[in-house]
Amino acid sequence: MRRSIQILAGISVSLLAIVAFLVQKGALDSAGLPLLLQPDFTVSPATAARIPDSGQRVALAEGALRADPATPYKWCALAEVLAEAGQMQQARFCIHRGVVLGRHLPPVLMRAANFHFQDGQIPKALEQTSQVLALVSSYDGIIFATYRRMGVPVETMLSTGIPAKARALRSFFRHLLGWADPEDVARGWDRLAALGYNDDQLAGRYLDYLLQRHLYDKAIQMWRQLDERAGD
Repeated sequence: MRRSIQILAGISVSLLAIVAFLVQKGALDSAGLPLLLQPDFTVSPATAARIPDSGQRVALAEGALRADPATPYKWCALAEVLAEAGQMQQARFCIHRGVVLGRHLPPVLMRAANFHFQDGQIPKALEQTSQVLALVSSYDGIIFATYRRMGVPVETMLSTGIPAKARALRSFFRHLLGWADPEDVARGWDRLAALGYNDDQLAGRYLDYLLQRHLYDKAIQMWRQLDERAGD
């Protein structure tokens, strides 16, 4: 038993000596030492704050990826730190690989969308967010708010950023009613109507929207359309 303890103590001392040597030579930042206890680490924002050198963050992300190359999140993490380091060609490859591996995982698609927005590739970002909207509802508010913040025109949102699915389109139309001008709300309604998704509940909310803005002619036209549909 005593012999085993001595061996373990020797290993620990040797490991500490190696780490101290690496820190002394600048090959390892002392702020990153806690990561030695994490065999499957990822580069989180907290870790990035402790490791200011982008080269070290890239090395850490590469090590995590080598340990588990089938995990899409590791590809996304590497893409993000590569982008921060200005290595965009490699970063784009990594984010693409992450999407290939996680094409049905909304968190992966959201990270890819965020990457493409920051990279200025709006069509690719909208492709990813549209897939998310087709899969789940939990990201609706975040995605719609991002579209507005990024200045995406409503026409583009409807044609590219919102899937032709009843749930997603209805959710987006409700969102439009809260902030969009009448022309853009009309575009949303026309899109719903073209696909047959304009139900009575949404119609009632649209009528309220028009009346609150004193758009009486449009409201009367809308009412007649609803009355004709009820007669059919």
